Amino acid sequence: MATFTSKGTKVVSGKLGKQCWSPRCPNVVTGAGAYCDAHKAVSANKAFATARRERLKFYSTAQWQRIRKLKLGENPLCEKCGKVASHHVHHRERARDNVSGRFVMANLEALCARCHRKETQRETRETARKGKIKECDGDES
Repeated sequence: MATFTSKGTKVVSGKLGKQCWSPRCPNVVTGAGAYCDAHKAVSANKAFATARRERLKFYSTAQWQRIRKLKLGENPLCEKCGKVASHHVHHRERARDNVSGRFVMANLEALCARCHRKETQRETRETARKGKIKECDGDES
């Protein structure tokens, strides 16, 4: 049975620790951090999702919408296959790797959904091979 010290520290089986921050979790946090071992992954996933949302906000900006419309107007057909109407604007050099190149027309290509998916998968594989993909620690640098 768990008891608490006067400062709110939980004592379970003779071990001192903090209560896990996850709602209704009875576990004790061991070591540094706010979550027990069972909820650390959940915390990391939330941090990753938050960082991703922040990183993708620029796609909602008026500046991006204007340059996207301009690029699709210049290239109505997919620049890869040339067969299908383009509906996606792809960054040749990833936007997160080249922030200054986000709005440079030479860094953009108009693609159909199929070619965009293939290109994104290829880039993801290459990045994984280079060892650039790592678990998010909540700090997008």
